[in-house]
Amino acid sequence: MQYFIKKNVPSAMRLINSLQFSIWAILGCLLILFNSCDSIRSSGYDRLIARAENHYLYLSDIEGNFETFDSEEDSLIMVGNFINNFFLNFSLFCYSF
Repeated sequence: MQYFIKKNVPSAMRLINSLQFSIWAILGCLLILFNSCDSIRSSGYDRLIARAENHYLYLSDIEGNFETFDSEEDSLIMVGNFINNFFLNFSLFCYSF
């Protein structure tokens, strides 16, 4: 009986230790995955509205320039003009050289 315990207990303990390591490794990978998904979501919170080569126009840029609008039609016109001016200013600056 002692021979059986001496022979099988250390191998069972190695098996348990390797399983614990595997569980911790899987949990660590899942934690990193969830953390990276959260950072992708949080960086996408500020919506991208327009892009001209390496210049980006975000929703916060538009919200920062306009506080209130008189009507929905005014807001559409003013925001549309702001986006068009963004492209116009970029193209004038970029291609003037």
